[in-house]
Parts: sequence; structure tokens; C-alpha cells
Amino acid sequence: RKPKLPLCFITTLIRKSKADIYLENLGKKYGHPATIEDLENDYWRAVMNADEYLTVEYGNDLDTAACGSGFPTEAQDPKHGSHPFNFLQMPREEGSMLKFLEFDVKGITQPWMYVGMTFSTFCWHNEDNYLYSINYNHMGHPKIWYGVPGADAMKFEKVFEK
Repeated sequence: RKPKLPLCFITTLIRKSKADIYLENLGKKYGHPATIEDLENDYWRAVMNADEYLTVEYGNDLDTAACGSGFPTEAQDPKHGSHPFNFLQMPREEGSMLKFLEFDVKGITQPWMYVGMTFSTFCWHNEDNYLYSINYNHMGHPKIWYGVPGADAMKFEKVFEK
């Protein structure tokens, strides 16, 4: 009998294989193994080309209580489950104001899981309650994050008003 894999894990495996195929084709286009810079250039080319239709698949705000976070719980692995950089543990660490909450808040004290394929994009936004954000790429190809310092938020908003 085959073990049941969580849907988010199966989805990640499928997306990774699509990414591999895309990168192979991108490498052929450039005549060398595709680099992260090639991928980023191709992404922005697609974004700026209004005539090009591109479909990507993306899953956001997956409940890690249901599908797992990629980080072990203390019960599963006492050493790593209690490590301060474990996303399940981080909100309750010394120095965190979140440790005073008496309940979990999904996406704040309980991490969300995101699954995306090549060119998946999440909208630019301020984090909930203007808190900081932390991300971890568990598997797959490199991911590029862009950020805007809070002090420049208004300048960034004005760019998109034009």
C-alpha cells in the first residue's frame, strides 16, 4: 500500500518538474545552461509584453496545520522542533511580542505555506499589521524576492499610480 502524500507535497513535485522543463528550454534559447539572471530577464520580458499570454499556477495561504510547514514540531524532533529559527517556534521566542498572544493567528504565529511554479508572482503588499515577514524556500529552484524599505513605501505607491 502506497503512503498518502499531502496534496501540497504532490503539487510541489509537479511544479518542480515543470520548472525543470522550462529551464531546459530557456537554456537552449540562450545557448548555455540557464542562470538565475536568465530566468529573471525572461520573467520581466513576459511581464512587460502585453501581447504574450502566460499561465502559471500558484497556491497561497495553505494551512500548515493541515498540510505541514516543512519544519518539524517539537514532538517530531525535539532538537530542531525547538530551534529558534524554526518557523513554528519563532513567534514564541524570547524577545517576540507575539509570544504574548494566547491563541494562534494564521499567517502571523502559525506560518502559511505557498507553492508556486516558475513565474508565479505574489502581489506587492504591506505585511499584515505592518509586521516583518520571513520566508524560506524549502525545495525547488532559486526564488527571487523583491522588497521595498518601509521608508520608501510612498515613493513605491506613486510609481504605480502613474
